[in-house]
Amino acid sequence: MESVSRLLVVSIILRDSSRGYGLYQIRSQLEAHLTASEINKYLVEMTHHGLICPVRGGFNYEMTAKGGHFLKLYNELLKETPDGRIENCTGLFSFFFLLSEFGSKLKNRFFLS
Repeated sequence: MESVSRLLVVSIILRDSSRGYGLYQIRSQLEAHLTASEINKYLVEMTHHGLICPVRGGFNYEMTAKGGHFLKLYNELLKETPDGRIENCTGLFSFFFLLSEFGSKLKNRFFLS
C-alpha cells in the first residue's frame, strides 16, 4: 500500500464527513492506502478526540466544530507550503517551523481541551 501522512488521512476523513459521506464512502477513499482496520482506528481516535461524531447508527460521521477548526488550520498550513503539499516543503527551516507551529496549535486546541 502507498504511504500517506497521518494528517492527510485525518483531513480526508474530516472532508468526507463534512460532505455527509458514510462509512463505506470514507473507506473507499482510503482503501488504496490503508486497511479497513487502520481506517477504523482513525475513526475511533477522531471520535475520541471530538473531531467527528457518529450518526445514523454509526455508519455515517459528522464533522464537529472542533474537527472543522482542525481542517481549517490544516488547509491554512497547506497554503503556506511552496507547492501546497506538506510533504514537499523545500526549505528545511520553514518546514520545521511550520510543523512545530502547527503541532503546538493542534496540541493546545484539540488535545488539551
